Amino acid sequence: MDKFMVFFNFCGDVFAYDFKTSFVFSLNILTYDVLNKYNEGNSIKEIKVLLTNKYDKTSIDKAIEALNILIDNKIISSHNKESNENFNVVTDKNCEALTLMLTNRCNFNCNYCFEKNKKKKDMSKEIIKKAIDLLFLDNDNDKKTISFFGGEPLLKVDLIEYAINYIKQNNWNNLAVFSITTNGSLYNDRIMEIIKQNNIYIMTSVDGNKEIHDKNRVTMDNKPTFDLIMDKVKMYSDLKSISTFKNTITKETVKDYFDFYKYCNNNDLDLTTAIVADEEVGFNNENDVDELINVYKDICTYYINSVKQNESIQLPPFLRSFASLYPDIRSDNFCPINDKFTIDTNGDMYACHRFCGDDNFIVGNINDIKSLNPIHYNKDLSYCNECWAKRICLGGCIHENYIYSGNIVKSNDALCKLRKSSIELTVAIYGSLCKNAPDKLRNIIGESLYDKNTLRYLPLYNL
Repeated sequence: MDKFMVFFNFCGDVFAYDFKTSFVFSLNILTYDVLNKYNEGNSIKEIKVLLTNKYDKTSIDKAIEALNILIDNKIISSHNKESNENFNVVTDKNCEALTLMLTNRCNFNCNYCFEKNKKKKDMSKEIIKKAIDLLFLDNDNDKKTISFFGGEPLLKVDLIEYAINYIKQNNWNNLAVFSITTNGSLYNDRIMEIIKQNNIYIMTSVDGNKEIHDKNRVTMDNKPTFDLIMDKVKMYSDLKSISTFKNTITKETVKDYFDFYKYCNNNDLDLTTAIVADEEVGFNNENDVDELINVYKDICTYYINSVKQNESIQLPPFLRSFASLYPDIRSDNFCPINDKFTIDTNGDMYACHRFCGDDNFIVGNINDIKSLNPIHYNKDLSYCNECWAKRICLGGCIHENYIYSGNIVKSNDALCKLRKSSIELTVAIYGSLCKNAPDKLRNIIGESLYDKNTLRYLPLYNL
């Protein structure tokens, strides 16, 4: 019989996750034994016999009664054989998001940049206009995301202003959400005024602490940049509410990641994380992955201990969204590869900015959208059929898969191990917050997801 539960020990608590019903349970020794035996395929009668010499009859009966109720209410999966359907992610949606590679020029010389070997070119206004027209083509009144990327996009502030003004001229601005990914070195009063006026979300790329950052991110004449960026960020600290740091982790920087997480917390700086996909400095073997997983665990332990002491602290940025535990609202894609486009400087179109410049992944050109394939990356994830984490992982980042396995729908063993570890910690943190800090969880996920009728958690440790 196929198993349907996984078990985690975290910060002194034991949790079970039923990945078919997507419920999390906190356990004591008795309820762990009951669920574990049930998960192994034992019947209720067999469980009673197996545990008779370990627990008293009253305790066993009480735990079994609770198990039966949860099975009847489909909160815990039954032993009935269910078909293990092929797991596919195939969507055909309207375009909801657009990334504009405004330029592949940059004023930095980062050592792992995927843009640095391209010819220096800027996007034309005509391409911007056609790209925006495509984004709003369906006129469905849904919010649309426009991301300005590069290169260093702030080298082309005029193109950012052109794009925003064109959207305003067409009365689409109420539907538009803007973001910029930047190295942060070019912030000035004019740029910050544009950001404020248009509520542009800004993501500043930082590799970690000063030593690590200055090793990887230098100017064209190899000068360090950490102090420059931090001075700029402090100068415009009033924009913290729409600003975050994007921390790129490599196997060389992983040892300092915990310290940088604490640095951002201590300085009230929002942090997000990206794992570099690179065969040389990325995580392409289990030893490298194990080191990162251990750091993840240390950060999560630090987080929960801080929460228990009622300290202000941000969620570890490598966790999956808690929404992924809610079947009715979670995404059917790891990222929206089938409802977004990235437009390169020459008008070539890709599903993701990471593939820009690779001719194998061009899905068309903005000058000839009639030839586009509307489903440009079908993800046949039958490779993931037997994995307990598939409904949350969803096959992971297709670019990471491609770099490490040569196939967008398959990852190597090391990458799978890292993704499953992140999901385990997401489930454990969710369960721990439910048990130990429910008010904190309510503030994170909101009242609608915290409601007793929607919460994906049940305490089974007090039976």
